Amino acid sequence: MISEVAVKCFLAAVETGNFTNAAEKLYMTRQAVSKQIAQLEKELCVKLFERTTASVGLTQVGVLYHAFFCRTLKEWEKTHYLARTMVEKMNNRVRVGLPYDMLLEDLAYKAAKRCSQEGLEPQLECERYEANELVQKLLDNRLDVVLTFDRSLSELIKDNSTISRQFFKRLSAVLLVSKKHALAVPGARAADFQNEPCFITKDMLPKVNGVEFFKSEWKMHGLSLADVRLVPNRDSMKSMVELGVGFTICTELDSFTKKDQMIAYPLNRKLELYCVWRYSERKTPVLAFLDEFNKLSRCSG
Repeated sequence: MISEVAVKCFLAAVETGNFTNAAEKLYMTRQAVSKQIAQLEKELCVKLFERTTASVGLTQVGVLYHAFFCRTLKEWEKTHYLARTMVEKMNNRVRVGLPYDMLLEDLAYKAAKRCSQEGLEPQLECERYEANELVQKLLDNRLDVVLTFDRSLSELIKDNSTISRQFFKRLSAVLLVSKKHALAVPGARAADFQNEPCFITKDMLPKVNGVEFFKSEWKMHGLSLADVRLVPNRDSMKSMVELGVGFTICTELDSFTKKDQMIAYPLNRKLELYCVWRYSERKTPVLAFLDEFNKLSRCSG
């Protein structure tokens, strides 16, 4: 197998004119250079040099290989540089999983910028998933940090010692309804809608006895839900709410609440959002990012 050292010895001998000068350039002994070139000739099954006592000259085949190795070495060095750059970026990469449609990306990029000001330059990659996917992707090493609600953690993490978590932010829950809804009149309150259909996605529920648990949970907070309907995804949920045939429950940071045709009625409940990550000593940028991220969340509210 042709080695990089042998190729460099060959090119240095051509450039300097003899093995002694090549050895000095490469900080090797003359014998080591000669041995490397002899091994290269053996691997190629050709004679590369016409040797004299004072100098060496290329054979015709040597000229051919010289041109080839010059090109190859340049390509090797270029590829090696690109590969090292890629690895450095991957070591600085922070893959953040955010709850689908929550307005948190600006905060994440501000945290990354603050890390850069402190000498670290995390390569931030933000991805959005439904709540039930976030922690699983973290466990599968496809994300470094996720933000999710406590229920997802309890069901997926359990006693996993590789996972760390920290309270991130307490969000106000809201009942969200379209202005088209017949009950969306001036002076209306959240309780006025509790007999209307409440549309939610499966990831908003615990796996066991989900609908009944959801109803009893909200009853403790003063909302008696009569008709809870499961839909397959958020797009379906949005469509039903936008049509004015029911409502949904989400948080103040959900982008759906910012639409002009929506009305958000405050509910008497706060939902706790957590930062969760896989701890690794090699992922210093992740820990630095988390530190700045949490500082910003405290500043914002």
